[in-house]
Amino acid sequence: MKKPKVLLTNDDGIHSNGLKCLWESLREVADLYIAAPMTQQSGAGVGVTFDRTLQAKPVEYGTTPAWMIDGKPADCVKLALHRLLKEKPDFIISGINHGSNAGRNVLYSGTIGATIEGMMRGIPGIAFSYLCDQTKDFPHVQPYIRKIFQYVLQHPLPEGTVLNVNFPHVPPTEIKGCKMARQGYRSWLGTPREEKHFESHSEFLFGWDDHLVDEHSESDIALLEAGYVTAVPLYVGELTHHSHLDQKKKAFDF
Repeated sequence: MKKPKVLLTNDDGIHSNGLKCLWESLREVADLYIAAPMTQQSGAGVGVTFDRTLQAKPVEYGTTPAWMIDGKPADCVKLALHRLLKEKPDFIISGINHGSNAGRNVLYSGTIGATIEGMMRGIPGIAFSYLCDQTKDFPHVQPYIRKIFQYVLQHPLPEGTVLNVNFPHVPPTEIKGCKMARQGYRSWLGTPREEKHFESHSEFLFGWDDHLVDEHSESDIALLEAGYVTAVPLYVGELTHHSHLDQKKKAFDF
């Protein structure tokens, strides 16, 4: 049986342990290619680079064709699709991110941004994240990655949808299972925690505090806290608020 072609990427950089774990999880079940940032690009979202040229450098990654790119995750996907790969991949899989991408933090995430870039080119995508950014190795998640990938092969994602998967930060024996969930509301607040003032300017550094709200029991936030692996189908095919458009179009138009 022919293996699916999968482009791997991330936002933590090509040398991250999360990307290596993702590669180890899928190398037996897919033909893999890698195009990943040269350096850390967390918070890049679906940002792209306009103000300079981009460098793509081949690197050794087992027998997998791989490039590191001095740009953002979406840059990596664009270059891979239009210049680096000879064939269009069947999937774009991003991660494993070191840190949570649950709740509304999806709007900041370069990990998810890479899959959105692929989705806009008609390629289904999965983004994987692990809740704790201090944990460097998480081999216990590999069986879940393979099962989720097999699920998507058997149950194709709807057009305009990417799958956002998060792993709880609990001992392997305490993972209760895997559930499809709705997106939670928690988001990164980022209150400036440090500031320095100089004669010519001021400097600030954002903190890592979150905006906490009451969560639905079937949200990714609540289920992760209960010890489940969560998978949220994110629909980003169209962002129009249609009910508002229908209600207010006549009042607004002039």
